[in-house]
Amino acid sequence: MSRPLGALKVLLVTPRYAPAIGGVEWHTQMLANELRRQGVSVEVACTDPGARAPRAGAVDGITVRRFPTIRGDSTFFVSPSLMRWVVRHAGDYDIVHAHSYHTPLPLLAAVATRRARVPFVVTPHFHGSGHTPARRLLHVPYRFAGAWAIQRADAVVCVSNAERTLLGRLVTLNKTVAVIPNGIDTDEVLAAEPISPRPSARIVLVVGRLERYKGAARVIEASKLLPTTMDLVVIGDGPDRANVFTAADEAGIGKRFQWRARVQRSELLSWYRTADVFVSMSAHEAFGLTLLEAVVGGARAIASDIPAHREVAQFLPPGSVEFMDLAASSAELAAGVVRAEARGRVLDASATVPSWEEVALRTLDVYHRVARPKAT
Repeated sequence: MSRPLGALKVLLVTPRYAPAIGGVEWHTQMLANELRRQGVSVEVACTDPGARAPRAGAVDGITVRRFPTIRGDSTFFVSPSLMRWVVRHAGDYDIVHAHSYHTPLPLLAAVATRRARVPFVVTPHFHGSGHTPARRLLHVPYRFAGAWAIQRADAVVCVSNAERTLLGRLVTLNKTVAVIPNGIDTDEVLAAEPISPRPSARIVLVVGRLERYKGAARVIEASKLLPTTMDLVVIGDGPDRANVFTAADEAGIGKRFQWRARVQRSELLSWYRTADVFVSMSAHEAFGLTLLEAVVGGARAIASDIPAHREVAQFLPPGSVEFMDLAASSAELAAGVVRAEARGRVLDASATVPSWEEVALRTLDVYHRVARPKAT
């Protein structure tokens, strides 16, 4: 007897999962929730840096299995116990869908699904290389294994055409390749209340993991040239934290600088609804979800002129995003922020943005294309 394709059982393999925060984490959480609403049986296997033993629980009704990493590693997410579990249990699922090329997880899933003869889907969230000299060096030998994992996949899902183009420079994409952008729950964003009472100062907002390539320190350096009526709020944490605080000290902006390492989703949305200008000077992105959410929340945006940001801007009203060259000076960046604030907040950017429901339905279509009826 075969299980009908409409009753798929899917395993998502991802570096981390909610309540951990980050772009990949949010993508997999929303995808899992929406797939579940479409009647798919979804489970998650992820790492849990800092934990001492595997554990399982439920998040929004979805079974999540978490596995410790070697020495609490939260950079490469190497987890032998996760590897053993996925190899042992891949055959329990109709589809294994792995995320994040920049970790060993797609390679692990490729090996496990080949042994179990289970269809394998990968969403690389691909940036092209590492973001530090050490990581770039490690990418040289890893690219052969990573390319094999991508080629082993029955389908590849990219979150933007920019990512697909970049990935095509690494490997020949001769299997099913779908470009499915990240989604956004516009009702959730617009229902959020601004920070109350709304600060008298104009708010410049930066959101994202504190990695050097994300450019938060550059925005802080430019903030010393902004009018004293503008405050800078940075939300996120990561390995570039010390550099960010050094930049804040050197800029001498004092109480005009606010840092939030981690916030609840509700507070993040409130900051989107409060910010006058959102800034992302990231050098690499597969998509740019924070840019999309911030503008839907009403902020004008200054964004680095990279292909992924250009692509995201196509979903947004003309003029809501001003692009800035990655080599722009602090003076040029500050002038752009002042121009953006002067144009006033964006009144309605929700009409043409993709929803997570659309993302799930299109992903489900990919699953159906590669799934095989499974004997039960």
